[in-house]
Amino acid sequence: RAAPEIIGQEFGLPLVQGGHTEIEILRRSGEITPAEMRVIQGDKFKTYIIADLRDARLAQASSEQLLQREAELFTLLTAVKKGITFGKTINDFLLFNPAMEALTGYTQEEAKSDPDFLTRLYPDPQEREHLLKGVEQLRYQGETWDDEIKIRCADGSTKYVAISVSLLFYRGSPMYLSSYTDITARKEAESRLYYQMERERLMGGITLRI
Repeated sequence: RAAPEIIGQEFGLPLVQGGHTEIEILRRSGEITPAEMRVIQGDKFKTYIIADLRDARLAQASSEQLLQREAELFTLLTAVKKGITFGKTINDFLLFNPAMEALTGYTQEEAKSDPDFLTRLYPDPQEREHLLKGVEQLRYQGETWDDEIKIRCADGSTKYVAISVSLLFYRGSPMYLSSYTDITARKEAESRLYYQMERERLMGGITLRI
């Protein structure tokens, strides 16, 4: 610890309450250690200043590790085969991964630059309102809302997707991680089966009446 080595020393530094200053400490060993001085005002009856020193290298290493983990996370989300979006709101696209670009035909730049991109993706007001109400239900870390919904692609076609929206906390702020899976083929097959069953039911009724 550096504290015993600086007790009684004078610092020609502009100290401001609540602020912090980066300094260098010369240890007895001759090593120069970067550190950060945080200043705390004493109580109202005294005028002393308490300086809390910590090795700035630890903070730098911790920050670098955090940035590395974030880079790894974004690399992973980018490589996922499902469509992935990530942002502060459901209409914010800090991440719009390549699978999402392939699914919708829109680019990440289009999604990020258009403040009303959600309306382009969900042109049906009822579908859009359903999505927003579902996301509003999320209150706690890790909560997820799942449903099936229609989106409109860049070429004007409509696709059915299974959407899963999770509430996360990233750098102390709530963020929304959404995954999209194309279920258009399944929905079309279900629709064909439904109409086939309806046709058979109607034909059966006609035959009985005859």
